[in-house]
Amino acid sequence: MKLWFSLILLLVTLLGANANAQTNIIQIVADDMGWTDLSGGTTNLGNGSEYYQTPNLEAMAAAGMSFSSAYVQQSCVPTRAALMTGQYAARTEVFNVGALNGIGDTTLLDVPNNNTSLANGATTIAEALSAVGYVTAHVGKFHVTGNPNQIIAQHGFQINIGGTGSGAPNGTVPYFAEQNQQGVWQFGTAHGPELDLYAAPYSQQYINANLLPFANGNDPQVLLNSPKHLNDAMADATIDFLADRSADGNPFFINVAFNAVHNEINSRMDLETKYDSLNGTPTHSLADYAGVLEGMDQAIGRIMQFVQSGNLADDTLIVFISDNGSTENNSGSFPLSGGKGDFVDGGIRAPMIAYQPGVVPAGAISDEAVHAIDFYQTFIELAGAQPPAVGVHPLDGESLAEIFTGQSSELDRQNIYYHFPGYIQNEATPLTFAIHDAADGNRYKMFYFYEDRSFEMYNLTSDISESNELFAAGMTSSQFAIAICLTNQMKDWLTEIDAPLPTVRATGNTVPSIGHSPTIRFDFSPAGFGSQLDNQNETTLQQLGVEMTCEAAGQNAFFDVGNSGVGVNSGLDAGGQNLQRRIDGTLAVAESFVVSFNRDVVVKSVNTSQFSGDGTESAVISLLSGTNPFSNLSGYDSGGFSLQNESLVFARTDGANNNAFDIRLGALDQDEILLVAGTRVSITTNPATQGGFVLESIDIAIPNLRFGDMNQDGNVNLLDVSPFIQAIASGGYVVEADTNKDGNVNLLDVATFIQLLSAG
Repeated sequence: MKLWFSLILLLVTLLGANANAQTNIIQIVADDMGWTDLSGGTTNLGNGSEYYQTPNLEAMAAAGMSFSSAYVQQSCVPTRAALMTGQYAARTEVFNVGALNGIGDTTLLDVPNNNTSLANGATTIAEALSAVGYVTAHVGKFHVTGNPNQIIAQHGFQINIGGTGSGAPNGTVPYFAEQNQQGVWQFGTAHGPELDLYAAPYSQQYINANLLPFANGNDPQVLLNSPKHLNDAMADATIDFLADRSADGNPFFINVAFNAVHNEINSRMDLETKYDSLNGTPTHSLADYAGVLEGMDQAIGRIMQFVQSGNLADDTLIVFISDNGSTENNSGSFPLSGGKGDFVDGGIRAPMIAYQPGVVPAGAISDEAVHAIDFYQTFIELAGAQPPAVGVHPLDGESLAEIFTGQSSELDRQNIYYHFPGYIQNEATPLTFAIHDAADGNRYKMFYFYEDRSFEMYNLTSDISESNELFAAGMTSSQFAIAICLTNQMKDWLTEIDAPLPTVRATGNTVPSIGHSPTIRFDFSPAGFGSQLDNQNETTLQQLGVEMTCEAAGQNAFFDVGNSGVGVNSGLDAGGQNLQRRIDGTLAVAESFVVSFNRDVVVKSVNTSQFSGDGTESAVISLLSGTNPFSNLSGYDSGGFSLQNESLVFARTDGANNNAFDIRLGALDQDEILLVAGTRVSITTNPATQGGFVLESIDIAIPNLRFGDMNQDGNVNLLDVSPFIQAIASGGYVVEADTNKDGNVNLLDVATFIQLLSAG
């Protein structure tokens, strides 16, 4: 049976699928259309616009499948590269529309190369489909090419109608055709001359046939003899292509890439007039934007109608998506934060619909996290095509075919990855992040920032606005387990994909990749560990598997906790309660906060509040016993730092009175400060300055995680067997025991542990 099956599969592969069985594919891409811009609520968790009207996209969603968690890139060029190649930006190195150093040459990091065009050696989806008999066409905005001739010569399209390297409509009035000196109607130079065939002004016949059937409270009759809008011309070109395919019966792939609703916004007069008479909302109120948006919706309605009225209906899939979030000054995406150019979800989450009546279940909604890179795998599966050889053109996505048909509700992967090694004006700094579907049923997003080696994490399921950062707010042990798991998956992915990294501008050295766990915060406020410290001389605190031993040093000293954190009260203190409730290094027997840990940790920051002083306070971190953490450190000769043999001094440079100040350690131009397990250090004010502070929190991280190394001696060997078994038996989460990196410690880790053990 297996032999016969293999022979049949080989035969199908060699011959290709029968043309009648191959799915025709229409990929429709909007430009800068936000997650909440559809008037329906199926693609946006019920957050559809109450001002914009998109009835044809609503109808598509009602008859097809909506995706509420469809992800793209932060701007148009990298998304279009992802759609064409099925690859992450870290692989194509198409990261941004423009340069990566968008804020100039004063940044801490220097940036790697940024491609703005597809590589000629890339195997595009059009090339893959052409190989199995598809007619391939592009209409509208292409943008991800340096030369429009390459769209056909290099990128697999047999027909190009208007695609160039430009990204925005232009001309005397962008979006509208104009008459040149020879009396010929043309669109701007941002579009190739092929689209000018559809640039003639609106005739009565055209209005009757194409605009009146889709009128929705607007009066197309006012357009008679006026210039043609780009939305309508693109629908004309697309329908002409579809009519040819309907006649010849060949399978096809057409990429219909609207400019709507990219700046500069210019709407059809009838539609803008309609919206001028309607009441807007706080986030959706621009009549010209609304008019361009509904004009695109009507054009899409015409395409849908043509498909369903002829012999294409049974075999044609339409997939609609936007290339990035909306431009915030045009349209907001609340409850998402941010917009185009941002890496919060308002910039990278897009409306998406799959439509093929009789194949895609009507009215279905999927909240599976999908990405533009998945389209390539989906389309070659539906076409019966073969993926490119991994060594030539590896693919990063997964096929959505079984989700489209309702055969499956989820993909195999856990993570969608992003890597951006540069700057976009003041909006983003070099980062890597992942969107993670966790075993606890929540979806998380975790960022790693290269400038200061810091992490942020958000629960997208309960915090769609990304307003509650979990490491700062405090997370559960299970969430931290997920964060550890995700940290290592991100690190492995960066290595696997060979992601280009920025360099330190001052030295030219490549930034290190992810080297430690996310931050663990020991919060000393009354809402944190304050109650455990108050009136104690020494105590041990436990946070996310790390133990911190705290000692109050000074004459008859004890911890004294106030509203914001912990100070040290001693017999030498004088004055009011506030003066006694802070750490003071100027006393005859200096007060200090002494700290040690039960395992090796990296100290990320010491965060303070101030009770008194003149804005010139400083802090001293000194070795008391154990391994000296201050030996041979580099990067601590500026920014308020000075390094001594066995201490590190930080002097405030802001000059502000009575303000909190944070001592951030191990920024990218600094070595990280490693405290070996058991090493004791003291934290106090510098005797050379007056005043004092209380400690609000100390942030640490776990360095160099080695899975299977249960006793943390740097090796995986038989000495780790007993603690490994204990970790499984306890059902608790111990970082080193999660050998398969899935966020749980259970029997599934045993095989991986044995492999690690045998490998040494």
